[in-house]
Amino acid sequence: ESAIPFSGLGMYTANEIRHGERIFYGDVVVQVEDMNLNTKLRHWADEDFDYNEPRWLLNNYYWEPSSIHAEYDAMNVQSIIPGLGMLANSHTGLVNADNKPPTRFADLKRYRDPGAGASTTYHDVHYRAISDIEAGAELYVRYGDDWFEEREQLGEIPLSRDFKLADRSVHLLNEIADAMEEDDDDKEKMALEALQLLANMTMSRPRLSNAFPKDAESFKTALRSGTAALSVPNRVRSREWLDENGQCLDNIRPDKSTIRQAGRGAFATRSIRKGDVISPMPVVHVRRY
Repeated sequence: ESAIPFSGLGMYTANEIRHGERIFYGDVVVQVEDMNLNTKLRHWADEDFDYNEPRWLLNNYYWEPSSIHAEYDAMNVQSIIPGLGMLANSHTGLVNADNKPPTRFADLKRYRDPGAGASTTYHDVHYRAISDIEAGAELYVRYGDDWFEEREQLGEIPLSRDFKLADRSVHLLNEIADAMEEDDDDKEKMALEALQLLANMTMSRPRLSNAFPKDAESFKTALRSGTAALSVPNRVRSREWLDENGQCLDNIRPDKSTIRQAGRGAFATRSIRKGDVISPMPVVHVRRY
């Protein structure tokens, strides 16, 4: 379970990852090409010219093709990265993993392989840590502020710039309080009153207002860890919690299949006992057609 409320499953690391290190195995990419045009043509083929087709669940999982170097594959392209790119959540103030572009390699050659076109040519999209990540921490990839702004149903979630401004405000208030010749209780009271004033002043910007600490304890946490950490107090889990509640994802890695015409296959990264789960397979429902 993700530390972000109401966001389903998340991905955690059981081991420490240093800044710049690679995270997890590389993923293949599936390109969704000209979906809107093909949807229109499908309806027109049925002589349905006045259709109203709802968005489907995969809309929430698409990546911009420019980040995968696939924007020229068709008139309109959306990219699906079915590993870490779909399973990891995003937190606008706590991104710790950044994706790197894929390599292009055709496992099957069009002039000799009947199965050419049935497997992707985009391989090894992977992520690297953009900061030191402690063992047990949840991994957060960058969806971008626009992704959250476009989904009003998620509520007034602070964006990256809101957390940065709230962080600066908290540290400035703490410096001002430290400069006052008062005892610690009075300093804390002054800082909280100033925070309340800031929250009231920013009511017209609810995303920013929601980033501020609300009490003395959260103010201290914000000074240590930043205001973004306030919304996900369980973002770092113990190894025992992960063993009890999590499922291991790195028992397999992708590589060229040993079966001819089969494209990519899954290879074991360690010995797996009979009856053990090889890999959990979360499913995204799509409409039947």
